[in-house]
Amino acid sequence: MRPPKAQGEAIAGLLAALEGNDNALLAFSNILILKVDGVPLVRELTPEQVEHLQKNPRLYGDPRLALALLDVGLASIGERASEEGPQAITP
Repeated sequence: MRPPKAQGEAIAGLLAALEGNDNALLAFSNILILKVDGVPLVRELTPEQVEHLQKNPRLYGDPRLALALLDVGLASIGERASEEGPQAITP
C-alpha cells in the first residue's frame, strides 16, 4: 500500500535531511524511517513493533540492531515465548 501523497512527501523530505548520515532511526507513530550503512528504509510497524520500540529507547542509537530485532527478533521471541514462557531481549 502506498502512503498518502502528503505522507510520502514528508518521508522524502526526512530522507533528504538524512543524506549526510550513514545510520539513523526516526519513528513517527507507526512509521519507521531508518538508514543502515547509508541505505534508507521506510517501514510501517505493527502495534507490537511500535510498543517494543517505545519500551526500548536504546534501539534509537543502533539502527542495525533495531531493524534486526523488529524484523526477526520479535517473531522468534513470540514463538519461543509461547513454548517456553516469558523471554528477555538482550543485545
